[in-house]
Amino acid sequence: MTLERKIFSNSAINIVCNIISVALKFLAVYLIISYFDKETFGKYTFITSYITILSILIDLGINNIAIREISNNRNQFGSYLSNVIVLKLVLGCLVYVLSMVIILLFHFSQPVKYNTLIINIVAVSSFLFLILSLSQSFEMIFRIELRMIFVGIANVISSLVFILVTYFLIKAGRQLQSFIVNWLGMFFIIMFLLFLFSYKWLKLLTFKLDIALIKRIMILALPLGLSAAFGFIYYRIDTIMLSWFKGDESVANYGVAHKFVEIADIIPASLIVVVFPLMSRFFREDIDKLKILYRRSVDWMLLLGLPMAIIVSMNSDRFILIFGEKYLVANSALKLLIWAAFLTFPGHILGAMIIALHRQKAYPIITGSGVIVNVILNVILIPKLDFVGAAITAFCTELFMLSLFLFIIYRTIGESVLLSSLFRYVFASVIIGILIYGCKMYNINIFMMLATCVIVYGLILLLMRDDSIRGLIKMLKESF
Repeated sequence: MTLERKIFSNSAINIVCNIISVALKFLAVYLIISYFDKETFGKYTFITSYITILSILIDLGINNIAIREISNNRNQFGSYLSNVIVLKLVLGCLVYVLSMVIILLFHFSQPVKYNTLIINIVAVSSFLFLILSLSQSFEMIFRIELRMIFVGIANVISSLVFILVTYFLIKAGRQLQSFIVNWLGMFFIIMFLLFLFSYKWLKLLTFKLDIALIKRIMILALPLGLSAAFGFIYYRIDTIMLSWFKGDESVANYGVAHKFVEIADIIPASLIVVVFPLMSRFFREDIDKLKILYRRSVDWMLLLGLPMAIIVSMNSDRFILIFGEKYLVANSALKLLIWAAFLTFPGHILGAMIIALHRQKAYPIITGSGVIVNVILNVILIPKLDFVGAAITAFCTELFMLSLFLFIIYRTIGESVLLSSLFRYVFASVIIGILIYGCKMYNINIFMMLATCVIVYGLILLLMRDDSIRGLIKMLKESF
């Protein structure tokens, strides 16, 4: 199998598994939203978002640096993996302590909103940090070996268990605590399965602590670590600030709209875990191949992301109604958030490219600037516009950071890829938008409308001789 076919096959498998996994999680969340009132679902969203934000600090850029170094020095596989596991377990313990300190500060400032129940639930949920310390290390193996099917299988199985347990918890009439434990259990299953699947490579562990190697990893990862620390502030901080300024109901409305963003994110997230190790290798071996991979990857993201944003934003009311009329007010937030999600499509590729080019020192500057923009806008807009203000902030922050990523890459290798194919995708998406408007006027079934949009969009790009979609078709033929 050629390298290109291997990339595509891994991406395809990973995307399919992620789609199944996210679909199962979406159904589970649908059941949870239907079961809880707005206030309780707001608490559920706050706790899971709080833990998710802090979990960023477990990695501190270590995974990407280790993948890059192992891709270039395969004979050091066992040594790197052993020391990365030790390092991440230590970080997991430190983040657990940090989690408890922060939630206690919240409690002392607003004891009614952040009561003893919330503190106890956070204390249990924070064990996720130790679970992720191991599962992220195991996942790193499959990213290096281009065998993401194992990660995909683990995600699908854990999601299936998650929705089944959710169903039985609802039937049993259980409270918030049980649902949080179920959420935590989903990650434990992933860790356990990845441990079983990675047994072949875990035999390479040296079990020898190398302080010098750990220091080297930390020094190389320090810029990305600072970025992760900034990410602690700006990634999903909108949920925390909404909880602080407005309350659980606003968090619930925003959380429902944000679920669609999480679904959209599976596409770029699935591609990047496969593409990044190759970016690192091509930077060392062949810069021209790196540029081709970079251009093709960004083109794929634009090709998929732009029509998605058009379709969802023009049908946001229909999508929100999935969760019931009581959440229809979140329609305005979804219109904005889906465009923020669109910006993350190329943003994933640009961020990985920055690291592959050994420009990780630019990361803290970019994310730090994003933090300033995000926090200032949230402080200004949330008190005035509630969760709509948080959605506006998310879009502006993503646009600002994307611009900085593009600038750094252009200064490094002279590539400005977003303009190369953007016109074709914009033209095709405008046609799709007109088609959607007509379908809504005549009350066409949404599934028929979506199918028509996909077919028309593909035909337009084929008629315009778009290289990206032809490349995808060629890879499909070669792979299958």
